[in-house]
Amino acid sequence: SYAAKKYGFHAEWSVNEKVGFEVALGAAMVGKYAMHITKNVGMSWIMDPLINQRGWIFHGALVLAIGDDPEANTTSVEMDCRQLAMAAEIPVLTPSTHQEVKDYTYEAFRMSERLGHVVMVEMTRVLCYGRGMVTIGDIDHETRKRAASNDRDPIHWTCNVSPEYLGENLAYNRHKEFHSSGGLWEKMHAESDNFTGTQLSLKGNKYGVISSGVPSLAAKQAIEELGVEDEVSYLNLGMVYPLPHKKVKKLLESVDQVLVAEEVEPVVEMLVRDISSDMDKHAKILGKRSGHIKVCGSIDNQEVAQALAKIMGKTGYKEKFT
Repeated sequence: SYAAKKYGFHAEWSVNEKVGFEVALGAAMVGKYAMHITKNVGMSWIMDPLINQRGWIFHGALVLAIGDDPEANTTSVEMDCRQLAMAAEIPVLTPSTHQEVKDYTYEAFRMSERLGHVVMVEMTRVLCYGRGMVTIGDIDHETRKRAASNDRDPIHWTCNVSPEYLGENLAYNRHKEFHSSGGLWEKMHAESDNFTGTQLSLKGNKYGVISSGVPSLAAKQAIEELGVEDEVSYLNLGMVYPLPHKKVKKLLESVDQVLVAEEVEPVVEMLVRDISSDMDKHAKILGKRSGHIKVCGSIDNQEVAQALAKIMGKTGYKEKFT
């Protein structure tokens, strides 16, 4: 509320998450920038309107700021909102530092406006409760001052119309257009391939690591602790859905084994395996399914270092760092 008064934007607390999302969606529909903030269990509550809006092309922007909770320390269940984002077919950005939280949120608004589609920024408890130095940068006041507008076409915004009314099924047509050539699905993949927060570093031809969010910091630290910076290629995913196919394929072609380090569910691991299924030759993919990364909970540098030491045949790590 303090920031709203200082910078002149509207903020409100809704009676529940679903109502809050619908208010934010209404703002995006009339050309405004809106953000809906909730923790993981709140995303379950907004799935009905979130999925139903797929195929609407609004001319504002709508960003979901989601707080996931590995180990369920502050919420009632250890769920992974990336899975729900996949069901809704919305892009997912995964910052790993507080500076990236700010930077990725800015990019999420711009991406949402380019696509006319909801974009999600997924954080975890470590980021949400943590503190860090952040450079704010310039603030675009003009975007916020834009007047609201509405084309007032009820067919544009309705969820579906029976075949008897129009002779067509709007929901089916919108979904078909979403996945058609040049549609939103292709545009989302292009956004992922070009997202500046995703970085690929090729070092050596045997080992690679794929990670995102806070686990990417753990992976970098583990590589440093093992002293294998020149032996391990590294792909840090700033955007995990859709995956950047070109960079993932490049890594899978360049090394013999790839470790996927992530929290909570093996979402990235599953998507990487999906990409590999279209490749004639690719690295062996390791992670939660192979038992190298624990099935649930938070991932720290020792977890990743132990997995890398096992893969690389490095002995003595446990005695040195436990």
